[in-house]
Amino acid sequence: MARRSTWILLFTFLILLIGTVIMEKSLMQQNQQNQTLTETPTLFPGWSSNMVNGLIIKNSEENELIALKRNHQGMWVLDASPNQTVDQGIVEELISTLLSLKPLYILDETLPPDTLGLETPYLSIELTDIKNRKITLQIGAITPIRNGYYACINFDHQYVISANTAEALFYLSTVKAITQQ
Repeated sequence: MARRSTWILLFTFLILLIGTVIMEKSLMQQNQQNQTLTETPTLFPGWSSNMVNGLIIKNSEENELIALKRNHQGMWVLDASPNQTVDQGIVEELISTLLSLKPLYILDETLPPDTLGLETPYLSIELTDIKNRKITLQIGAITPIRNGYYACINFDHQYVISANTAEALFYLSTVKAITQQ
């Protein structure tokens, strides 16, 4: 038969165990109530595709400069040769991809642009809206772990963006893609 002190110890241990379970449950409920999800902002806040009426694309990899604008019918045309056929879907996909672009990381703004490949970026895209506001995205070198590319907005805010998205932008911003060649 168990001694009286053993039963007291067992009873005390049981009370402590129940108290610990109750405390953990209340802490978990409190943590769940305090958690709020915040969405990562896009790199182009306040911009929508129907506001964009001009694009200037400088693609150093392809050594191309493309200037696009919307004509009075809302169709995209090349500024240099308005009669050349432009793939409207590709241009809209390019704009949509740009406007939904979110950073993977926000960098310290004191980093020198040449170390990030932003002195002479691979790709520079300037958007102009209907109020003639301009915003420029520059995409530089790939990150050392190859998960993204360095980018900046208006030559000062530095970010890392997804490698997949950057490579899609590289393709979408070529003359070959835009003009269906």
